[in-house]
Parts: sequence; structure tokens; C-alpha cells
Amino acid sequence: MQLNSGIYKITNIVTQDCYVGSALNISKRKSKHFSDLKLNRHFSTFLQNSYNKYGIENFTFEILAKCPKEYLIKLEQWFLDNLKPSFNTRKIAENSLGVKYSDSTKLKISKIHKNKAV
Repeated sequence: MQLNSGIYKITNIVTQDCYVGSALNISKRKSKHFSDLKLNRHFSTFLQNSYNKYGIENFTFEILAKCPKEYLIKLEQWFLDNLKPSFNTRKIAENSLGVKYSDSTKLKISKIHKNKAV
């Protein structure tokens, strides 16, 4: 059985600042992060600002661990506690799988992302 889920780290190799995350499909998550960064609409303002300043050539994407999905949150929390990534604003690992957003919340999120892209 091939595992696609796990924990990853995005690092600015100039400043050594990093972001730690977890994903059910790491390769899809990597593509989403870098697509959002290129489009200047990443949810992490700190990571986006660093990307804008230093460019894609100064960022690495590293898989820290692969694991079954039921271990993602606990393992991500371990990495957050031990690596203390500066780009992560939330220091508690949690997931939003299965979360149902109201229409008004979806509209607010959409407006935020549209304003960031400007």
C-alpha cells in the first residue's frame, strides 16, 4: 500500500523560516501551495510576503513523514511543537475535513481571497 498522506515542510532557504502542514495527498497539496503563491493569494500572509521577496528559487518543499490519515494531526502537532515553524500562525494542528461552511462564511472567505489577489 502506497501512502500519499503525511507531513511536509516549506522552507525559505535564505532565512530558514518554514511552514509545516499535513495533507491526505502531499503532491496535490504542494501544487496548491505553489499555485497560490504564484498567484499572490496564499492564505499565509507571512509565507506569501517571503515568497514575493525571495522568489520561488529560494523555497524548498520537503516531505517530513508519510503516515496513515488517522495519524496526521498528532504527527503534525509533534512537528509544530519541535520545529516551531515561523510561517505557521496557528500552533495547534487541526483539520477541516468534513467541515460544512454556511453560505455567508463562504462569501466572506471568497471576498478575502479576492482582496488578496489585487
